Amino acid sequence: MEQPVREILIVEIGGQRYGLRASEVRELVRAVAIQPLPSDSTVIEGVIDVRGVVVPVLDLRARLHLPSKAVEPSDHLVILEAGGSGRPMAVRVDRAIELFASDAAALEPVHDLLPGWEDAAEVVRLPDGLVPMLDLRGLIATARSAPRPATLDRAE
Repeated sequence: MEQPVREILIVEIGGQRYGLRASEVRELVRAVAIQPLPSDSTVIEGVIDVRGVVVPVLDLRARLHLPSKAVEPSDHLVILEAGGSGRPMAVRVDRAIELFASDAAALEPVHDLLPGWEDAAEVVRLPDGLVPMLDLRGLIATARSAPRPATLDRAE
């Protein structure tokens, strides 16, 4: 029986490659200014406006324990829809490298190898090495459970 093919967007963050499920990617855009929110959250970098929709930007660099860096014109924003909410979220990456087609046999579950490791669900085998797949549902769940800034909690 033939293995199903999965498309994976390979990105670079802090000199390391990571994979994102292409099925969770809405679009890839050049970085724009990110409006920081008045919060001590290390999960949300800020918000952007995507064609009239305010989209939160997850801070992957902080989550991956990488030093922060200012937005550069060469950075990319990956607009995602994950977790079944229908609301977009974005992550800033240093660059998008390629869209890779992988069969299921090239994916290795990480939870069996490293119990308790939450950032990656799988590792994908590429022709030139292994790349961790970022677990977007876990990252988004972390972002949703983070305290909301007081200035955004308005009684309607």
